[in-house]
Amino acid sequence: MTFNWIKWCSALLLAGLLSAVGQDKPTEAAPTDQGVLNAAKKAFDDGLYEMVDELVEGFSNRFPGSKLIPAAVLLDGQSLIRTGKQKEAAQLLIKELKQAGASKAEFLYWIGEAYFQAGDFSNAQKAFGRVLTETPNSTLVLAAGYRQAESLARDSKHEMVIKVLNDPKGSFRRAANGRKGEELYALGLLLLGESLFSSGQYDEWVPVRDELSKMKLSPDLYWRWEHLNCRNHLAEERFSDARDSASNLVRLAESAKDAGRLAMSVALLGETQLQMGQVAEAAKSFERNLAAEVPERERKSALLKTAELVMNASQFKAAILKLEQFAKEFPKDDSMDFVHLKLGQLFLAKTLDVGAGSKVDEANTERAFKEFNHLINSYPKSPHLSVALLGRAQCLELKEMIEESLSDLQAALKSLKPSEEQATARFKMGDLLVRK
Repeated sequence: MTFNWIKWCSALLLAGLLSAVGQDKPTEAAPTDQGVLNAAKKAFDDGLYEMVDELVEGFSNRFPGSKLIPAAVLLDGQSLIRTGKQKEAAQLLIKELKQAGASKAEFLYWIGEAYFQAGDFSNAQKAFGRVLTETPNSTLVLAAGYRQAESLARDSKHEMVIKVLNDPKGSFRRAANGRKGEELYALGLLLLGESLFSSGQYDEWVPVRDELSKMKLSPDLYWRWEHLNCRNHLAEERFSDARDSASNLVRLAESAKDAGRLAMSVALLGETQLQMGQVAEAAKSFERNLAAEVPERERKSALLKTAELVMNASQFKAAILKLEQFAKEFPKDDSMDFVHLKLGQLFLAKTLDVGAGSKVDEANTERAFKEFNHLINSYPKSPHLSVALLGRAQCLELKEMIEESLSDLQAALKSLKPSEEQATARFKMGDLLVRK
């Protein structure tokens, strides 16, 4: 607090001293436009963004006709953006746009930036688009083209992203002439690659991939390139290439000591190994993401994946432990309905995994019933509801509660699509009706 106050006072003093240059009585001199702007720049550089707003507020009214008005307004707008007042920044820049003069491109760009950071991607893409069409010779065209495409991508308009970034006669490509070694161009190509991937245009990624491979990419961008490359290999079922890419991603993330990217890389390697039928290797990869330091999203995914693998191997006890661990660590997760479904199915499977004529395992039956019942009552809009009703119906049958079981089967069949579950429900209903 004291340090910021000293900075504030210093900037105010600077404004007074700069504005008084050439005056006999410095303390009585009125501030000049240049003095105020210099003080505001100093405050901006020191991170005192709220002070910038105070210094240049009403600048055009205080110094009508000043050539520094565009610079002052731009500085004020950027300060408002830095303090989270993006809508105010956009309104200010739009209001003063008529005075922008030669700074029109900067005004339009920062209007777009204000909208983008406010999450208003529709208006952001329009503002960045105006930079391209109204100031085509500006040095900001490359940046504006990229940000326009990024705004479109945030709205999932991938075909439009591809058009903006891939058209050889478009503003982005033309502005890139002579600047293809810049990181901004590489970012544009990566964004293009993401949109091609999202659109399923895997073949179109190849020339973009090859162009990026010839560029000197930063470690950050190289990891992103390889990550996109790996996902394309997976999508086209080139599993051996995908495994090589995923292994490289792991090495890159380990070298950078980036825990988040390491977890993502390990998960991708595990998924690739799973697709190749290398179940044991995949399990080891997913287990690696169960460590405490792994980001929550990847840990959750790894827990569900490892539980799924042991379920598929009919290792009921191990699968139950994994799912119970997940429920304990992430009780409010969006996938808890799925967890309750799988726990119910596992306990039911343990009940049914006995020889013909054996006594019903009442404890496991009751536990399965509770899991299905919890899902049905707590998640009435769950996509797993009909399968849970089928599971509860089977538990009720084991309890010799035939009428209640039939009721659940009827409810399940109303929404079950043609599947193994639907066939089971129909068979169970016919069997119970005969028994009844």
